Amino acid sequence: MKQFLKKAMTFITILVVSLSFNGCENDDCNMPEIFAGFSHTINANTVTFINTSTEVRYYDWNFGDGTTSTEINPVKTYANGTYTVRLKITNVAGESAVYEDIIIISGASVGSACTTETAESMLAASLNVTFKTDQTANIIKDGANFSWSDNPKSDAGINLSCKVGKVTKTGTNPWDNVQISLDAKLDFTTKSGLKLKVFSIVPGYKVLVKLEDKANPGTNTELEITTTKTNEWEELSFPFAGTQSGKYDKIVLIFDLATKNTNSYYFDDLTLYGTGSGTPTGTACTTEAVESMAAASLNITFKTDQTPNVINDGANFSWVANPKSDTGINTSCKVGKIVKLGNNPWDNNQINLNAKLDFNTNSGLKIKVYSAKAGFKVRIKLEEKANAGNNTELEVTTTKTNEWEELTFPFASTNSGKFDKIVLFFDLNANNKDTYYFDDLALYGTGSGTGSGTGGGTGTPGTATGDIAVNGGFEDGNLDGWAVYKNGGIIIADNTTSKTGTWSAKLYASPDGKNPTLKQERKGAGGIKVGDKVKITFDYKGALTGESGTYSLQSFVEAANGVNQVVNMSVNPTSTWQNYTITYTVAAGDVSGGITTEFVAICGGVAGCSSTLYLDNVSVVINP
Repeated sequence: MKQFLKKAMTFITILVVSLSFNGCENDDCNMPEIFAGFSHTINANTVTFINTSTEVRYYDWNFGDGTTSTEINPVKTYANGTYTVRLKITNVAGESAVYEDIIIISGASVGSACTTETAESMLAASLNVTFKTDQTANIIKDGANFSWSDNPKSDAGINLSCKVGKVTKTGTNPWDNVQISLDAKLDFTTKSGLKLKVFSIVPGYKVLVKLEDKANPGTNTELEITTTKTNEWEELSFPFAGTQSGKYDKIVLIFDLATKNTNSYYFDDLTLYGTGSGTPTGTACTTEAVESMAAASLNITFKTDQTPNVINDGANFSWVANPKSDTGINTSCKVGKIVKLGNNPWDNNQINLNAKLDFNTNSGLKIKVYSAKAGFKVRIKLEEKANAGNNTELEVTTTKTNEWEELTFPFASTNSGKFDKIVLFFDLNANNKDTYYFDDLALYGTGSGTGSGTGGGTGTPGTATGDIAVNGGFEDGNLDGWAVYKNGGIIIADNTTSKTGTWSAKLYASPDGKNPTLKQERKGAGGIKVGDKVKITFDYKGALTGESGTYSLQSFVEAANGVNQVVNMSVNPTSTWQNYTITYTVAAGDVSGGITTEFVAICGGVAGCSSTLYLDNVSVVINP
């Protein structure tokens, strides 16, 4: 009887965990946000750790020397040396977060080999911030803490100095930063730009240097570089054009802009360099001569600041200097910059037009795009302002990184005279905080647009038909067309097993993993009507081990905001492929958001738990 009750309670627990995912749209679940963090004090060789985390039930400390603790505020005695301390926290829902910092105990070889700086200047004309002396009083803290710190790695590499600057983001805002006000404007006619050395245990972090006019922060320019080294000093160069000379007397330093974290970063030797040959914003940048925001002659070149004409819907727009104007297909001086806020997977920007677009005399739209992110996707959605359900869209995947690329979006003549709003998505369904640039959004051609693309709206409500799933067979060996939320687990295109063809999708959750989620998200948006039949078919196999391994498989009929209808799908995994089919009718209500089909592998964190799910031949057919 006891064993029966234990199993019954386990089943109820699993059911509650599974039901907790119903209707969740990433940020829609009303769970407290979890943040990891700690500070510390050092007294000789004894370190007292002060926990600053929120919403925590379990603490897992790794002191970097092979010892651990589960205390809230542990005290640790170290031998001399440098240690990376890691705190992993977990809340009652099983969500976790990690924070790391470097602890230096005096007398380590790291300290004995350091070199004391002999020069330093905080003047604009001879800027050379070496941290020979404590510059804390000259550093403005805007959401990030600064301290004059021992060099975490002075025994080898390109930076042997004893003292450096340490920046710890507080997680207050994605744009947490530190600033340095100068005594005069920077000169880039005799200097090529700024360079600095950086260090962190965070892999692939980004460093953004923004220059501002203290009297008018709206006058600014910025450059961002992604680092390539971890636990090692790296020197970055930020070349600024001669045209930027005499404009800026403030330096804003941002580590991992748009990432709301509490990580620590080190920098040193922030200095002017070169003899005036800086080029990324380019001495050769070209000032635009024409521009049009009118539908009949659309040509958005950013000759002027169009910020008032760009609607921000979960992504921030700004008018900025071209991050790469020295070479390539786009040498213009000014472009549009988009920073996604990570609020929703569909964060976007919109442009309202004065009339409907004409695709009888034009073939479609073209746009130039740039990002440090590889293989990002650009989707252009056209809508009617008076009826957002009347829409069409196309998506293109980029092929270049840190280089301007021109994309074309051909729209058929049948779409002419219908749409007077442009909605621009970068990496739709990726709930990220990345940065993208665009320019020269314009009409092109003479009316030969053919209208192609993937996913999304199909025009008048109720017109969606056939299979609206994208890449349901995974035969390109990727997850294109799917929204992927790994959430600490694994989601991959897998060629070790498949029902048909070569490829399938694999989801895996281990005790440390949470709930990897794979979605066909908001397909047929704008084309679904009440009363439509939805037939979902897929092949699957898998395995569950331990007490808390389970699946959550659901279909959602999406409203414009939130969910109108939830349909649960129940499967029993085996080691051989099986087929599952369900058909349901779209219920009354707001159905403008389309259909989402969601697959989740769940492991509740119990030792020995795992959840494996393979999928193939997924289809979502409207009115079969």
